[in-house]
Amino acid sequence: MSKKKSVRQEKSCDIHQIEQQINDKVQQTILKALEPWVKCIARLRRELALRDWVLESPELLEKLAAVEHERWMRNAKTLLEQETISQEHRDRWLRECLMPYTHLSEGMKEYDRIEARRSLAVIFETLEQKIEELMGEREGKA
Repeated sequence: MSKKKSVRQEKSCDIHQIEQQINDKVQQTILKALEPWVKCIARLRRELALRDWVLESPELLEKLAAVEHERWMRNAKTLLEQETISQEHRDRWLRECLMPYTHLSEGMKEYDRIEARRSLAVIFETLEQKIEELMGEREGKA
């Protein structure tokens, strides 16, 4: 009886080893199959983190808003020189808007921030489309 028990224990031990080996192989196969997806998710997390940082960065937003204001001022000055604009409108622009960004009221600065955010959204949308296009080309080659 002890020989039968010993043989059963050996077989049982062999079965457990085989099960463990199978489980290990299955896990390796699954991990290998998921690897491109894991990399893709990691890349997306990095991109989203960058996007969040850019969209939420007060320093960057202020710099872009200042650039937007400079662009608007160039256009406004051209309009004042070339178009017929009421004196009231002209005076309001001179009083409230046609000055360096740093001298604007917070309300006026917010108009430029809104435009800066819109520009950032367009930039990111375009970059995302390009990344998808490049990833599609890369997957097509694989």
